[in-house]
Amino acid sequence: MSYAIVFSEQVLWLIRYYTVTIQNMTALQRVCGCLDVSTGAQEAKSIREPSKEWPSSGFVEYRTVSARYAAHLDPVLRNLSFQVWPLERVGIVGRTSAGKSRLALTLLRGLEIESGQILIDGLDTKTIDLHTLRSRLSYVPQDPTLFAGTLRLNLDPYNEHTDEEVLDALKRVGLFDSSEGRGKFTDLSFTLAERGSNISQGQRQLVCIASSVLKGYKVVVLDEATASIDHESDIKIQACIRSMEATVITIAHRLRTVIDYDRILSLDTGCMKECDHSWELLQQKNGVFRGCVMRRWTGKSRLHFLRRHGIVGIPPDVTDLAFICFECDEASS
Repeated sequence: MSYAIVFSEQVLWLIRYYTVTIQNMTALQRVCGCLDVSTGAQEAKSIREPSKEWPSSGFVEYRTVSARYAAHLDPVLRNLSFQVWPLERVGIVGRTSAGKSRLALTLLRGLEIESGQILIDGLDTKTIDLHTLRSRLSYVPQDPTLFAGTLRLNLDPYNEHTDEEVLDALKRVGLFDSSEGRGKFTDLSFTLAERGSNISQGQRQLVCIASSVLKGYKVVVLDEATASIDHESDIKIQACIRSMEATVITIAHRLRTVIDYDRILSLDTGCMKECDHSWELLQQKNGVFRGCVMRRWTGKSRLHFLRRHGIVGIPPDVTDLAFICFECDEASS
């Protein structure tokens, strides 16, 4: 009996050591895999040095762009071709895994394209040094990462602007209000915690947008925050985007925030299905954008909006569809 008990204990230890060994070998395999990963984007050298003012207008053009994560995987973007004109606001919509965020990655060369060209003000992004490219564009992710330090440090880390310019940028995004007295964003010495954990998610995005406004970026890519963002910050973000003097490309997760954009680009499985003003897309019976809208809103919200705003003089089928994109806030009505 004693030998049986000792043997069972030894078997348990054997299994434990075997599991730990497998975990260590897996970690080693991953490290070796990371060492073998191609760093083509990091090694790219500038063939044509852009001017200090580039991009001056913010014209973005995709020419039959295709991309994939690895050679043995299927393409995640397939033959995308479209143009975004200077100061235009374009919303990118589509289902989950349609390729919205991947499109933004290709613009910043976070994902290298397999074929085609991406031009910004006439320059191919492949011919521009990676650091130069990313320093001239603004990307606001869903959950921006802020550094532990003062508010001014996060907005102007290289101390290139005056306090008045920094405060003006905060005013333009709706964070600074002189009537509030001694608030968080009225003092540039206000200390932000690591990753900005002492302010809300919406305020973190507004701080990143304020940084873009301060530096005068002409191309802004905004990966819209999810529904967890607070309503007040959401209103400020949308108001700020509408007033920006830049080309804005928004990866939309809520249709109502991009319904009034200049154009809507619909993606599905990495392919561009349609690109036009939202009003035109809503009238396409089998359109991707119309399908997303129809699945999102019910008839009650449509009727509620129409009664509240008194929309008349438009054909019923078009009217009924056109305004279901606006979310009706029952609590505030």
